[in-house]
Amino acid sequence: MLSNARLVSAVRLPNNLFTDYAGTEAGSDLIILQKDSQRGALNPIEEQFLQYSKATTGILQNEYLSQKENVICTDALAGTNLYGQPAMVYTHSEGVEGIAKEVKEKNPKAILKHIIYRLKQHNKAKQHKLSYKRLIHKKIEVKEIEIKKG
Repeated sequence: MLSNARLVSAVRLPNNLFTDYAGTEAGSDLIILQKDSQRGALNPIEEQFLQYSKATTGILQNEYLSQKENVICTDALAGTNLYGQPAMVYTHSEGVEGIAKEVKEKNPKAILKHIIYRLKQHNKAKQHKLSYKRLIHKKIEVKEIEIKKG
């Protein structure tokens, strides 16, 4: 997946995201990639994204997506996935609206961090004197997240 792309953002979505519309509870992830056919080595975040570990509970976890700041949920419990395997079960008490609100808040910040990382990587950050705080003040925002019933 990352052989011709850069990881921009990744968040783990709650299992109850599709409950209202599809009648199912399943874990899912929102992964945003930037195409880069000339990419070099993986950065530390991408390295972490590709690593898995097994918790003492027997749950296989992605090192990056298991961090609290990368999970959108209000509750997290050890449970099982659709196939009966041990898994974390994340839920959001505010339903689709609450989930959409958090996605809207988290992704612009992750995208800005990615942009700054790439600029620093190419030694352009010094020339433009960019920082995360200065870019936040430019007010990059997600205008709308629309979820339609299938």
